[in-house]
Amino acid sequence: MKSFTKLKQKYDDKYCNQAEFDCFLSEHLTLGKKTNVKNKAGKNNEEYYKWQFLYALVNSGMYAKDYIGTEIHFPKGNKSSAPIKFDAAIFDDIEWFDYYK
Repeated sequence: MKSFTKLKQKYDDKYCNQAEFDCFLSEHLTLGKKTNVKNKAGKNNEEYYKWQFLYALVNSGMYAKDYIGTEIHFPKGNKSSAPIKFDAAIFDDIEWFDYYK
């Protein structure tokens, strides 16, 4: 198993100067999406750190990418309530994406 900390640094070395990142996990219902990882001032935004964490998590071997989804929306009990939105979720079933759709 590769070091989580070393993989975070590898992500920084590889992507610190890029404004966009090719998402290697699904975002909501979209596969292969590009996301902006810099704010208007050119500094790393929340998305940068989310993808840094997920990059290290997957590449360290801790979790297989097929079990992880990002920007997951789960409905609340009341139909008129806004859904709960998670930046990322790890599922226990590889078929999670088909159920989610």
